[in-house]
Amino acid sequence: MWIHLLGEYKGQIVNSEKIINDFAMDAYVYGFPLVLMDLTKRKGGVSLARKNRFYHQKVLSTPQFTEVVRPNVDTLYSSAWLDLRDGPFLLHVPNTKNRYYLLPMLDAYSNVFASIGARTTGTTEQQFAIVGPNWRGKLPSNIPVIYSPTNTVWITGRTQTNGPQDYQAVHAIQDKYSLKRIYELNDNYASASSSDHLIITKESPKELITTMDAPAFFQLMMELMYKNPPYPAIQSYEMTAKLCTLGLIPNENFNFYTLHPAVQWALINAARNGPFYIQSAGEQILNNNKNNGWSTLLNDMGNYGTNYQQRAAVALTLFGANVPQDSIYAYNFGDNYNVPLAGQYNYRIHFDAENLPPVNAFWSVTLYNSAGLLVENQLKRYAISPHLDPLKYNMDGSLDLFIQHVSPGKESESNWLPAPLESFNLLLRMYWPQLSVLNSEWRPPTVTRIQK
Repeated sequence: MWIHLLGEYKGQIVNSEKIINDFAMDAYVYGFPLVLMDLTKRKGGVSLARKNRFYHQKVLSTPQFTEVVRPNVDTLYSSAWLDLRDGPFLLHVPNTKNRYYLLPMLDAYSNVFASIGARTTGTTEQQFAIVGPNWRGKLPSNIPVIYSPTNTVWITGRTQTNGPQDYQAVHAIQDKYSLKRIYELNDNYASASSSDHLIITKESPKELITTMDAPAFFQLMMELMYKNPPYPAIQSYEMTAKLCTLGLIPNENFNFYTLHPAVQWALINAARNGPFYIQSAGEQILNNNKNNGWSTLLNDMGNYGTNYQQRAAVALTLFGANVPQDSIYAYNFGDNYNVPLAGQYNYRIHFDAENLPPVNAFWSVTLYNSAGLLVENQLKRYAISPHLDPLKYNMDGSLDLFIQHVSPGKESESNWLPAPLESFNLLLRMYWPQLSVLNSEWRPPTVTRIQK
């Protein structure tokens, strides 16, 4: 396919500067989640010798956690990076004793291709075989098989955690999540390439990717596409044609400097301006889905298909997002006056008794700064939820949450989410949402500015 299109489209390279620039930006947007996935893996300390095993978060996220943007403080993460080139793996899940958990599996392009957990498979002890796209061998009988469309798999596990007092019970579950190679065919991995080496830096993966120059970005992108070929469900003929027109042909030895000079310049501009373009596109997507000041993304979430713009925007702002059936995220950046949230004002979110978030698991509201990171505060409370702390309900069963810089007073402090003086935003998470959320019948109430 690639060679055929190369011959058909490569002659167009110098026909139009605008076409080249547009194609270059489209190529950057397309490759952004793929490159970010690899940077996240390597920044997280996964070396060749330490792949294919779980790494467990043992305490809830704090402002010091910067590996991914908008981390939750509702669950402890259990992360594993699989390389399926050497064969399938057996995943063992313990009995979580009715505790909510989620083990979504992401392909190399950040699509959720499978989701194990309380909603889909229950909470009893189970085993699953995870198989790569090129495996043709036999598998043990009576074990459900999960087929991955790419050789790289990221399991982003989450286990419900009801505050620090719950750590011991959650750790016991985490310790029983396990991965085992089904066939010990080859423990000698292919020789290391640039995308196999650790990244030792204080910068977050988001900071790394947004400062990458064009040669580094596109050479890594081509190497990763070679290792994880795109599959039909996510690869449009149009995008393939654009990549080929630019000369971006997946290859582990791709050389940026052999491209046509006009293409090189277009790609340099794309890498320089791409993060701003993706940020702007993401803001537009959110604005197009706004109601009561909240923006909720449902369409294509977690399974982006050929919606490359949304895939990149989610990677930039909420990398590793689940499918809506597992959890829905509602963003809020403005109050009832449509003014951005800031600590100079006090806010209230009022839920009527019959209008609390309709979920089968639990919900939470988390506060982030403009960079999508948690913010230090005197209570060390980064989210508010009935599963984290006892909340005080009104006499009629309704609930008021207070988001402000100073305490609303002792009577209301249990319902207080401390805010910084600077600008901030909120994220309402609804785990295992009910149908009324999925079909947009239920909407979060407005964030209302109140008098100090």
